[in-house]
Amino acid sequence: MSLRFGLVGVVSATGHDHRDVRVYFFGFDIQRITGIPEADIASSGCAYIADARRLTTLLALSPASSRAYESRDVRAKVIGLEGVDFYVDASGVAKVGARTVDIDKTAFSQLLELDRSVPCPQVR
Repeated sequence: MSLRFGLVGVVSATGHDHRDVRVYFFGFDIQRITGIPEADIASSGCAYIADARRLTTLLALSPASSRAYESRDVRAKVIGLEGVDFYVDASGVAKVGARTVDIDKTAFSQLLELDRSVPCPQVR
């Protein structure tokens, strides 16, 4: 299976250029009274970067989900190729195009590195 993601150029802390995906992430462990809809996750979550190769591997190894994806309780938005994005809901169901997979939420969170050049939004 081949998954393609849009990449943004980033300079690592060591000064080496590498290509990573942009991720807006609110956090799986934070309880909310109301969910975050897909359209609002970029303004609600902090900006992160993630290694595209490792993220692709995580998604490729994730099993198909039998649970419904909750588009009004989103916790992550990964900016994809040519403006195509994918989302992860609070229960760890990722919507990748027309298919859904159950991701390992801990593994996903560990792939993220906070992008300190972009201020986090105030918690509402």
